[in-house]
Amino acid sequence: MKLRSQNLADYLQCTDNIDWQTPAIIEQTQAITASLTHDIEKAQALFEWVRDTIPMPAISIQMW
Repeated sequence: MKLRSQNLADYLQCTDNIDWQTPAIIEQTQAITASLTHDIEKAQALFEWVRDTIPMPAISIQMW
């Protein structure tokens, strides 16, 4: 995957699909990561919470 920008801040902007500045989102992320100290641990915990909690629609990928 080729990055469109080398500036990390460009990837941390809120969008219609990802609004991490909503107070409820901030509160939830703080609750999930409260006992963690390392950024990698926090990222893993947040990834797993999203994976295990937010239902995703099944998609079908047709290869040919």
